[in-house]
Amino acid sequence: MASLMNKVMQLANSPKGKQVLRQAADKAQQLANDPKTRAKFDKVANSPKGRQVIRQATDKAQQLASDPKTLAKLQDVRRRVQGGRGGSGTGPGTSS
Repeated sequence: MASLMNKVMQLANSPKGKQVLRQAADKAQQLANDPKTRAKFDKVANSPKGRQVIRQATDKAQQLASDPKTLAKLQDVRRRVQGGRGGSGTGPGTSS
């Protein structure tokens, strides 16, 4: 599993990977701002099946978030993505 994570990190940090991620983020933002897409999402999310799926995903996320192994993996990925930077999490534009 570690080698898969290394490959994902290498792709994400490569110029091509950064380009693909930027394109995906732009497309996601475009879809999020589209009224038709938003209406479809709202319709599905408010249906009984949609609420069930959201509830299941929420339960699974909470289960994973409370697992020490998952937390360790997330912290490792966060550390690698930030490249050792990040510190306390406060920076320009934040007020305390």
